[in-house]
Amino acid sequence: MNKDLRRLRHDDGIDILVATPGRLHDHLSNNNEDLVARIKHIQVLVLDEADRLLDMGFRRDIEKLLAFLPTQRQTLLFSATLPTSLEDIKRLALKPDHVFIDTVGHEEQTNAQVDQSVITCPFEDHITALDKLLAAHITSSPDGYKVIVFFPTARAAGFMAQLFTQAKYPVLEIHSRKSQAHRTKAADAFRLQDNLILFSSDVSARGVDYPGVSLVVQVGLTDKEQYIHRLGRTGRAGKAGVGVLLLSPFETPFLRELKDVPLVSKGLPEATASTSRIQAVVGQVETHRELHQAAEQAYQAWLGFYNSNLRRLNLTKQQLVEMAADYSRIIGLHQVPALLKKTIGKMGLQGLGLKIQDAKPGPPHSRPGGGDKNGQPRPRSGSQGGGRGGRGGRTSSATRKRQNP
Repeated sequence: MNKDLRRLRHDDGIDILVATPGRLHDHLSNNNEDLVARIKHIQVLVLDEADRLLDMGFRRDIEKLLAFLPTQRQTLLFSATLPTSLEDIKRLALKPDHVFIDTVGHEEQTNAQVDQSVITCPFEDHITALDKLLAAHITSSPDGYKVIVFFPTARAAGFMAQLFTQAKYPVLEIHSRKSQAHRTKAADAFRLQDNLILFSSDVSARGVDYPGVSLVVQVGLTDKEQYIHRLGRTGRAGKAGVGVLLLSPFETPFLRELKDVPLVSKGLPEATASTSRIQAVVGQVETHRELHQAAEQAYQAWLGFYNSNLRRLNLTKQQLVEMAADYSRIIGLHQVPALLKKTIGKMGLQGLGLKIQDAKPGPPHSRPGGGDKNGQPRPRSGSQGGGRGGRGGRTSSATRKRQNP
């Protein structure tokens, strides 16, 4: 915050201010009269990825920010999709006679050049299923390949990246649990090189262009808008692409949301030599410190994610807890990880058999990396689970005016 303030108060002033709504609102509501005075003179407001801002819970912050801004301004609202929730922000931020510009056109079918398929396999087979998909694609791509694998949570992406790296796959990872420097380095490498596999959360679903992506795999539940955005990483610039959605039977209610998407149901490729390698690595999770930490974190993130989607999947909380225990075993843990009592309470999962963590710290390998003494991950700026209720963290940057010669 102090670093932001020094930059915002620079004598040269500010031409462009780039910020998340939450961080900017903090500055404006924290008796920062100088910034409030400057904001009153802005000429242009841009809300980029407006649909995602709403998904990430920034609606109230946006409403409060608008109160600080002059009514006479130009407002630009960019959105890849037009959900009904966007109407509220349009009414608040735009004039009634605003101009709507469609840069895509209704005549262009989304992802028309991408071969889309869905594979449904038992929950316990997901890791080997992903291994078979990757091995088959690599074998069938003698001229080179470039694959993106999306997961429901950043913790799942991180754990699976470690797992498949141990199994000798050429894996990069980009997700909100990695620093911006790491993400930039990985993105540059993936953009410039072939024969790489990128394990990611939704930070790679939008606003990035990786040339030559030959396959996109989406593991587990998502929503229609994210499905389409993720799929859009392949089949770009007129090139063909392949998209595979990998689901467990309990996730198949999601297919009703994709009823107008040309998905074809397919089976898994045959097992290869790599399948035994990935199974061997899963067998090492319990004794491998870093894998064990990542697996425990993935378990808690899995529980939190699917707990927020129970209605979509027609599941009860008791069924969720039982499936989470299965998930912990599937990813190689011998015991279901314990959670803080307050974490269980926040999820509304009290009294359902979840293991409550002892106040005393356990053995070193049982603490998730980067966590506190109780084994829970510390909040991190820019992380999926950090900041204000997991809104992706808060950042801001300012571009200073150049001094006149």
